[in-house]
Amino acid sequence: MLARHRLARRIRRTPDVDPAIADAMIATPRHRFVRWRYRLRAYRDFSLPTGDGTTISQPTYVARVLSAARVTRGDNVLEIGCGSGWTAAILARVARSVVTVDCVPDLIERARPRLAHLRNVRVVEGDGVHAVDGTFDVIFVMCGGPRVPPSFTERLRDGGRLVMPVGRRRSARGMHGNVVRVTRHGDTFIEVPLFEGDWNTLGGVDGY
Repeated sequence: MLARHRLARRIRRTPDVDPAIADAMIATPRHRFVRWRYRLRAYRDFSLPTGDGTTISQPTYVARVLSAARVTRGDNVLEIGCGSGWTAAILARVARSVVTVDCVPDLIERARPRLAHLRNVRVVEGDGVHAVDGTFDVIFVMCGGPRVPPSFTERLRDGGRLVMPVGRRRSARGMHGNVVRVTRHGDTFIEVPLFEGDWNTLGGVDGY
């Protein structure tokens, strides 16, 4: 498919994208995670509606966000905001395990069969970190907020990374601000702004 090849080239040429993330994204068929009426547009570089006021995000944006966490094969990942299930499927190719959480029942109902064949992915319905136990090497918070909640960073293991869009300013595409990475070093949390982006307050990176 020509559109898929074009998108693959665009992802690989996007600044700061980890080659392993690019490979995982290209190998994960995006058309299986969009509604049937949008499948002909699945490999264009923009977000598409998934229902319930949410969308599946722009591929190059997702590539940069996932690369920012520096995921390795040994990492246990928590994704807050399952959305379509697309990012969880991508992460399943580069991480040891993935727990993906969403509070919207209809999204969970559609994501579960899409992810059922992935043995290292668990889909949970619930409210963020409160829906699961334990700590994680990587946490992706897919919905933007004014700041990073301490209750989220506390669930990081030592050396763990959390990536989340943070900001308040509205744009034509939703909210606008910085994607930040928080790294835990013992009881110290170091927050670094990475790049600017747009997201929808209903679901963030994969859910907006």
